[in-house]
Amino acid sequence: MESDEEACPHDLSVLDFLHLDDLLEEPNRTNLEYLWPCEVRAYWLELHNLIALLRFLLSYVTVLIIVLGLIMNTVAFIVLSAAPVNASSMSVYLRVLALTDNGVLLFNFAVGVLRSHSTQVNRLYMENPWLCGMHKVMIEMFFLLSTWMVVTLTLERLMVVWCPFRLGSRLNARSASIVVFILSGTLLPVGLTKLQYAGFEVDSSFEYQACDFGTPKEWDEFMYVYIAMTTWVPLFFIILSNVFLLAQLRHSAETRSTMTAGCRDTVDSGSVRTHKTTRTLLLISAMYVVLLLPLAIVETIELYWVVVLQRYPEPDRQLYIEWLRQKILLKRWRGFCFALYQWNFAINFLLYCLSGKKFRNEVFVRLHHCCFFGHSYNRCSVLKQRSLNTALKLVDQHHTPPTIVISHSSLSLCNEPSPEDVI
Repeated sequence: MESDEEACPHDLSVLDFLHLDDLLEEPNRTNLEYLWPCEVRAYWLELHNLIALLRFLLSYVTVLIIVLGLIMNTVAFIVLSAAPVNASSMSVYLRVLALTDNGVLLFNFAVGVLRSHSTQVNRLYMENPWLCGMHKVMIEMFFLLSTWMVVTLTLERLMVVWCPFRLGSRLNARSASIVVFILSGTLLPVGLTKLQYAGFEVDSSFEYQACDFGTPKEWDEFMYVYIAMTTWVPLFFIILSNVFLLAQLRHSAETRSTMTAGCRDTVDSGSVRTHKTTRTLLLISAMYVVLLLPLAIVETIELYWVVVLQRYPEPDRQLYIEWLRQKILLKRWRGFCFALYQWNFAINFLLYCLSGKKFRNEVFVRLHHCCFFGHSYNRCSVLKQRSLNTALKLVDQHHTPPTIVISHSSLSLCNEPSPEDVI
């Protein structure tokens, strides 16, 4: 074995993710050469282009996601905090979702990028157990709250569609605040477990050196609970709830069509509003599933490979080398899925704008107010001017009398939105 290591053309330093500054002295070097054979080092060099792309995504693209996400989540929070929108339960959930998403962007992604690119910042965390422990708990809590807030939104919308008369009037900002408080208290013990179990931080996609406290090698069993709580259980509730929700919407539409067969011009404004809100939440949950499902699959496969199929250098060294190669590759694929999942915490604002016309109008009004803060500001006049521009375009295209076009659009836009109209 020693002759093979001496003949290896690849030094241990090629494994730059190991943080070898303090480990290259004997006997550590001999032990590391035994744990990371020459074949594995050569395989690491073969993955150079893949690793370079992944590191680009988890540095520069992550910074872009952080900046865009902080701005858009803050704008969404401001719009949803304005009266009378803030009186609805969904507004409370979406505001909490915006805050938790910002927390993930700051405490997980921003700190992760800093720790991976700055030795001084990472040393600060490693030398202060209380700081590192607080960081772990905050990452876990923001992740869990953001995930389960989407579940809560989906379940509430299902209940509203299923029992509109019984639950519609009971779901308000106060009831939503109580649900958020109970959910936070329930998830807090799960977040505090990060003080004892390091989880994926031991092998972070950002490749920073993990804090050396707790029991980082005894996290195997709890990782099953962690992956279930952050991926498969939320996905199960969201997918199942959306299936029931779509089935109930279809049943309601058929029933309404049968009951109004003789008066098809009749439109239930409450039903239209409910369907618009449901459409927004379906878009949010569908995007969440698309972004999270690949990460859940890869994390589960990696956990099974590392824990259940774990191999050791002896007695079958060739089998150990093959196992280690696949472990390295699985971690890189987890990194790519994690880079994709990061967009989940930055795009909700775009989904609101895409599915909600009145939300776009509210954003336009707020931006106009910010840009012309020194001038007199009137919400109705801003929307009227926008309506006038649209009307003039219609006149040019269809030669429609301007009085007819303007009268309808301006009256509809000057009304104060109801709590659920904005979404």
